[in-house]
Amino acid sequence: MNSGTLEAERRAAAHGSAGGWSGRLAAWCPRPPGIRGRNRLMAVWPVIGVLIACGARSGAAEYAVATAAELENLPALSAGDRVTLADGDYDAVDATIEVSGTAGNEVEISAATAGGARFTGGTRIVLSGEYAVVSGLSFDGGGGPVQKEGIVKFAADSSHLTLRNCLFRDFDGAGQTDANWLFVEGYDHLVTRCSFIGKTSLNSTVFIKPTEGAGTKTTPRNHVLSFCYFGPRTVIGDNGYESIRIADSTKQDYEMHCLIESNYFYQAISSNAASEMEVISNKSRGNIYRGNVFEDCDGQLTLRHGRNCVVEGNCFLGTGGSRESGVRVIGTGHTVRNNYIENVNGDGLRSAICVMDGEYGLTDNQYEGVEYPVVEGNVIVNCKRPMNFGENKGLNDPPRYVTLKDNRISNAAGGPVFEIEADVDFTLVSGNVVYSANGNYGDVGLLAGGYVIDPEVDVSRPFDDIVERDETGHEFDDGVAGESRDSLGIELIAGEGGRIAKLSFPAEGGRSYQVEVSEDLVKWVAVPGVIEATASEVREVEVGLDGLESGGQVAATDRLFFVVNAYQEPAVEQLAWVESGGEVVIEAEMFTSRETNGDSGDWVVGSDAAGAVDSYIETLSGSSATWESGAEVSYLVRFSTAGTYYFHPRVMADDGSSDSLYFGTGGSLAGQCNTGTTTGWAWDNNESEEIVIPSAGNHWLTVRRREAGLRLDRLVLTMAEGAEYADAGPAASARVPTIE
Repeated sequence: MNSGTLEAERRAAAHGSAGGWSGRLAAWCPRPPGIRGRNRLMAVWPVIGVLIACGARSGAAEYAVATAAELENLPALSAGDRVTLADGDYDAVDATIEVSGTAGNEVEISAATAGGARFTGGTRIVLSGEYAVVSGLSFDGGGGPVQKEGIVKFAADSSHLTLRNCLFRDFDGAGQTDANWLFVEGYDHLVTRCSFIGKTSLNSTVFIKPTEGAGTKTTPRNHVLSFCYFGPRTVIGDNGYESIRIADSTKQDYEMHCLIESNYFYQAISSNAASEMEVISNKSRGNIYRGNVFEDCDGQLTLRHGRNCVVEGNCFLGTGGSRESGVRVIGTGHTVRNNYIENVNGDGLRSAICVMDGEYGLTDNQYEGVEYPVVEGNVIVNCKRPMNFGENKGLNDPPRYVTLKDNRISNAAGGPVFEIEADVDFTLVSGNVVYSANGNYGDVGLLAGGYVIDPEVDVSRPFDDIVERDETGHEFDDGVAGESRDSLGIELIAGEGGRIAKLSFPAEGGRSYQVEVSEDLVKWVAVPGVIEATASEVREVEVGLDGLESGGQVAATDRLFFVVNAYQEPAVEQLAWVESGGEVVIEAEMFTSRETNGDSGDWVVGSDAAGAVDSYIETLSGSSATWESGAEVSYLVRFSTAGTYYFHPRVMADDGSSDSLYFGTGGSLAGQCNTGTTTGWAWDNNESEEIVIPSAGNHWLTVRRREAGLRLDRLVLTMAEGAEYADAGPAASARVPTIE
């Protein structure tokens, strides 16, 4: 796993930026001629391009675990440590695992075979600390949580933890009957490619909660939950059975800023007797719900508390059931845009989009009045009640400052499009296209405010061939795939040579981008030219549409699909020498890099001088050089201990005019070594030659030429003052792969 890339993607996703984005941007636009109403952008669910970003782990310690007791008794884990769980059952685990990884060197806890480590009995796993990846675990029947706060819990003092490729299924057979399955506290966590299936007990499947105190309410948590599957949940009571809940009513003024993206919810509430209606319950501020699919769910995405959230690019697929719904809006500053809602048969609070009454500024457990909502660019097809404004729950402040624009609504079977139940204040109503087979549009005043009634509303959805759900449970995936970001903008313009689509997309410095177009999501054609991004910025490309073919007549199609593929040269794998116990022993000819720095002399590998350990390096020509001008060789070294080290080279010099060299770290000169050695191979044991390593981690040790005629066989850095070496010296240190 390239943990640096993973961390960049997590931060970028949480903040909605382009940094760390990989894979494909995807969007579709209607064909320019013949379409009525406004052209608009809608995200495809989810066209994913794969960009493998992987590198070898660099680790300090390996732990092989085969029993529950061994897992429970792990020591505190440090950066690069790796824990591997053998295949088998782990019964009644109650483990608190402390981790101290870094952004470039995370702790890894994984099953030897993805899905092979199966947990049974009463289970609790608490992760405390920072920068760790947990993957491939299976919580599959025959067990349950022993604490209300979850089978797996990210503790309040944790940050930058990743849960990936894990299965939670039917895990209610032991322990608490009102527990969450995953309980998330702390900051900057990622939950991805996990399955949550068959929860029958009270409380949320995933509960994301700020527990760090009121002083942190303005500090974003930035959690990301992506590409997860929430399968059937059939035993649903009155309240508290959400798939995802972000905070609670007491924390509704917390700025959580979580991203819930590209997840699949199938029958996540499935019970005719259930009164619970919230598949997702938002109870905090600044969250984004993007690119998710809800199929056959007797519930909705509810903005129950909180402010300034965004619901965009989601797909709600109903079966005509009266309990199915789309989005319900409560509070200030929310945006609901570019969603697709089909065959949802609920009304009132369960309308396709319901914007409720409330009380302005209210922050208790009731309903805050809705102010400044934006309902824009949504497509609603054959729903009993497409839009409801002002549904009343005993509070009398109607929605106000409402923006309602560019929506497309079609009811082929007839029925009212709008239901207005209060004196709603619409600030902007424009660009909407609606159709009802029996002419029942509900509020005529809204129609007079700018609606176009058109039986040819384009409401085709681009989801048919690419929406898939996990029918069998969870297919474990050991790959690391790029994730889509629906940030592609499209403007249709008329050019001298015909119609043009102007695409804009966020580009990250160091990546190359290739645009492709398709009419059917099956056959794609690449647009000529590759865009090189030298900095993170929004880039544009113009695509000529006339005469363009993608397996058919693009000019005659109803819609076009575009993707922007991102590419990046893979990070270079290097081998780092490993310091252990305050010492690292390096073979001189096994350098990581070599540069001449303009020097007329250079270091070359030699093997003719008897007495060397294998090969050596030598500099045979050139006048005296300075630190700035001398040819160099550099060695990547992984230090676990910072501090002062003493530099000992094993050298052979022709004479007193060829017995010196420079050494340093991080590009800076540390010292000059005058060996005084002219009679065969010998160690320089002069204690004045010190080098300071400022921190644990990877550092470069650099040797540069000062005089010609010096041979260098081995190097030792040691923290032992007064150490002396003879003959060949100690055994060479280990080397580990790393990404630099």
